Amino acid sequence: MIFYLLMLAFRFFLDASYFLFVNPVFGYSGFSLGFSGVTYGLSWLIYLVSLPVLRARIFVISDYFFITFVLFVIAPITSLYGLTGWSVRPVVVTVFSFFLLFFIVKSSRVKVPYFPVVRQGNNLAIFISSGMMLFLVVWYFISGASFNLNFASVYDFRAENAELSSGGILAYTNNWTYKIFSIFFISYFLWKKNWFLVVLGCLAQVVFYGYSAHKSVLFSLLLIFGIWFWFGRSDKAYVLPLGLIFVFCGGLFFYFALDHLVLGSMLIRRVFYIPAYLTYQYFDFFSSNQFVYWSNSFLSGFVDYPYDLSISMTIGQYEGSGGGANNGYISSGYAHFGYWGVFIYTVIFALVLRFLDVVTKNSGVLWLGLAISIVPLRDALISSDLLTTLLTHGLIVIIFLVLLIKKNPAYEN
Repeated sequence: MIFYLLMLAFRFFLDASYFLFVNPVFGYSGFSLGFSGVTYGLSWLIYLVSLPVLRARIFVISDYFFITFVLFVIAPITSLYGLTGWSVRPVVVTVFSFFLLFFIVKSSRVKVPYFPVVRQGNNLAIFISSGMMLFLVVWYFISGASFNLNFASVYDFRAENAELSSGGILAYTNNWTYKIFSIFFISYFLWKKNWFLVVLGCLAQVVFYGYSAHKSVLFSLLLIFGIWFWFGRSDKAYVLPLGLIFVFCGGLFFYFALDHLVLGSMLIRRVFYIPAYLTYQYFDFFSSNQFVYWSNSFLSGFVDYPYDLSISMTIGQYEGSGGGANNGYISSGYAHFGYWGVFIYTVIFALVLRFLDVVTKNSGVLWLGLAISIVPLRDALISSDLLTTLLTHGLIVIIFLVLLIKKNPAYEN
């Protein structure tokens, strides 16, 4: 009951953060307030419907994923709906996708093909990961990219460094290296308690951050050590909502006591409410404009792309920020093919999760599988097209690594 009570408290603190901080400070940028008792009550009812399927303990990767889906997607969009009175349509589509994902992932009728154990698979995975890391460190040094550790200056270096170091296939392999291979390297040696190689991997990650100019590269270290510390002591899921409640309290404290906006803006508005807000913007725009039909990717040779800018930049222009408004698989699926696009992406995503669950179940690699997949899975939820997550963000590479390190010769579907 502690877990479910904390999930209720999380939604309460999320609403309070919007009412006390997001709307008063950022109302000018679209975060309006239009409270109605009926709408607010309905938003809570929709949120409560999603809770019974969650597990209070984490046994497989999808157990963690579904909790994060509720915390980072369903809770914010139902909160935004309840406090603004906007359309319920994106909320219904989001909850439908959640339950479709759940039923496919947990269905015993969805079979995963058998893959044999790879001899010396762990060593091969480490060899590939360390080789990719070494190559990228050397390549950054000789590419002419600028090294910068200042958080405030990353945007000054990102575009130029990417142009110098990420051309052609390197646009994929560089991402795979600092999002997947280095994370696997550090996580594996945390598991083996080889502290020298853990420190070496962390130093390499700092180098990758300095040259890539992506804050998430550095932030991923916090996720690795957080998961390691958590699973080394417990598999209880209440840690997630409890930790996020402290985040809300910290953001509100800095705002009211110190008149400091940055922490609340980054940890409350940016993480929770901007993805929910962008979901509404995607649905608003593409409900009255032409779908993309994957004409910007694998169907580009068959369908003409209908806009002058990329999807994210088109939405950025539409909602007024002018920047790239990337969002998760539900928004991007709707942009491509409406409700059918959301359905297709949900099924594909569910099959990937089902595969990861089955292969890592009772195999001794759950912690490793979760450590290397947590960032791409989160990207697919709130910040990236699903196909981009599979290729550019390396979800396909994760499947390859999991197959290499799995220990059980046979596993139950």
